[in-house]
Amino acid sequence: MWTRDITQNAHQFILSHISNCEENSLNVLDATMGNGNDTLFLASLAQAREVWAFDVQRLAIKNTKENLENKLNILSDSSNKYHNTNIENINEVSIKTSNNTKINLICQSHLAFTDFITDKLDIIMFNLGYLPTSDKKISTEAEITVKTIEKCLKQLNSMGIMTIITYIGHDNGMEYSIIKQYLGNIAYKDYKVLRITIDNASENCPQLFVVIKE
Repeated sequence: MWTRDITQNAHQFILSHISNCEENSLNVLDATMGNGNDTLFLASLAQAREVWAFDVQRLAIKNTKENLENKLNILSDSSNKYHNTNIENINEVSIKTSNNTKINLICQSHLAFTDFITDKLDIIMFNLGYLPTSDKKISTEAEITVKTIEKCLKQLNSMGIMTIITYIGHDNGMEYSIIKQYLGNIAYKDYKVLRITIDNASENCPQLFVVIKE
């Protein structure tokens, strides 16, 4: 079911793609944690075994942790051992849910994800731009994003899926243009790339890229 919400459309692509996968079998990455909405979506998947989420702002960890606690049944939380430490001073949080999914929240650039993740990834999500309600000067940057996407493509499992939401209104469309050019030049025999847009909406409406690895 398509909606006006581009994020929900990304979720629908993923749900359809993994519908036949076994429970607790997939390693997944939210490369742009933000307020944790995609992290929550990934952690809620019955097929998810381990979820990784990255953001350069500690506020993102705080917001995401609260989002997960409000929506999921949490069995354990590594931040509980820091009794007298403000959550905004913690760089990593590991959470275990009742459905046996492990969630790792990392305060670090997504470019550094390979320092933490060695396994192949089955789902990767990007929602670019800046953290809502935070400092808009802190946002994703085109050059770093493309380098991260390149690394993600290598670590994506066969038949893995990656979704990328870009905003033409962000940085005058530079990040979108560079990503579009990069994805348009990767080998067709190795990856299939879809670009989803709404032709009769604002020219600045979000764009969704979906990449499937052969």
